[in-house]
Amino acid sequence: MTPEPLSPAARRITLAVSVTLFMALMDEAVLVTAMPGIARHMGVSPLALGLAVSIYMAAAVAVLPVSGWIAGRYGARRLFVLGNLAFGAASLWCGLADSYGWFICARAFQGAAAGLMTMVGRLILLRAIPRGQYVAALNLTTVPMLIGPTIGPAIGGLIVTYGQWPMIFFLNLPAVLLVALAAPRLIPPVPVEGKTPFDWIGALLSSLSLALLLAGLHGLETPDRLPQALALLLAGLLTGAAAVRHFRGHPAPLLSLAPLRWPRFRAATIAGGMLLRLPLRAQSFVLPLILQLALGLEPLRTGLLMLALTAGDLLFKPLVVPVYRRVGQHRALLWSGLFGLGAVAATLGFAEGTGEWIIVPVIAACGMARCVLFTGLSALGLSDLPAAQLGAANVLMNISQQLAGTLAVATTAIVIQLAGAGGTATLADFRRATLCLLAVGLAGLVSLARMKADSPAAGGGGS
Repeated sequence: MTPEPLSPAARRITLAVSVTLFMALMDEAVLVTAMPGIARHMGVSPLALGLAVSIYMAAAVAVLPVSGWIAGRYGARRLFVLGNLAFGAASLWCGLADSYGWFICARAFQGAAAGLMTMVGRLILLRAIPRGQYVAALNLTTVPMLIGPTIGPAIGGLIVTYGQWPMIFFLNLPAVLLVALAAPRLIPPVPVEGKTPFDWIGALLSSLSLALLLAGLHGLETPDRLPQALALLLAGLLTGAAAVRHFRGHPAPLLSLAPLRWPRFRAATIAGGMLLRLPLRAQSFVLPLILQLALGLEPLRTGLLMLALTAGDLLFKPLVVPVYRRVGQHRALLWSGLFGLGAVAATLGFAEGTGEWIIVPVIAACGMARCVLFTGLSALGLSDLPAAQLGAANVLMNISQQLAGTLAVATTAIVIQLAGAGGTATLADFRRATLCLLAVGLAGLVSLARMKADSPAAGGGGS
């Protein structure tokens, strides 16, 4: 399938969805720099307020399985508008909360609304935009996914320094109202899939499994929480296995596993594609640590250098569709994966005294590679699926990407902790972690290379 540029109507739909992605991801990051000020207002420690960040992420992931069923039952466009309004109401609740307990509840509600509106937004893209324009649409929606987490901490710090912290959440309200009013005009009706009964057991098992896995992976990042993290992971895996067994045997499961029968979707989502994502996803976590702890750079200088990662991604975006049209999807994936692994490998040469004229291009190269690779993997996974399976595929892909990001950070943290034996991490420890990530990514690249560019999609129905 040759990528095509977005039509005016498809561009308007994509921009509406992009606004919601920006709000959801910025609110995930904006709280980091504002936590001390909010904690003082509520009379708790900043560390205790860390729960407001983690509960937002957990709630956003936990609603993914049920959001597909709700969209199919009541209509994706209607749910998209309601999800935006719910996010706005939750933002207002966060800003008005005057106690720690109410604030945590409001953040959980906000996270659930964020997960709902972003998942349904992506589903609308799949249903309302022609397949030939998927690559261009996915490429455009990654812009807010990059800008939101990048500017979120700066906006939070600016508001807390020169204003009142509730404004962090009140800023969402104009954007929410704009999207809610514009969506019925910009987005065409998405057909309702049918009135299947709600799978309560599947909803409970899948949501509980995702919450346990996410909590366990986050726990691996802290050495003194290793036993609890392993227990959470084991519980999450067992619950997940029970959910998979339930979905396979249920006549109308909450989440169909049929997309996993298609080789390209499986390769892009849970096999080689997921492995190849890990080294590049980990750079947002590992590079600031290398620059500060190993090279001794101050936080401000580190933050400015890390802007090269986002800049490389954004600057290369206009070239993504032309690249895929010129060299083909499969070849572009392989070359971008190889280029990305090479850029990550180049960070092994960072040492005290390494000039910024070397650091900046290497970091920017990581951003360029992930720009082409991540867009291509998403398009590859969806390229051959029948329309009836796009809803389930969207949910599975969102779950895979959420877990991949957390797994990338957890893997890096585990290797550094094992290498450092509980002491201060050194440059050699970071290099060992990078080598492990490169090995994982190389295995993913080999797996994708073995998949023929013209391999027919096998699979099909069932659940």
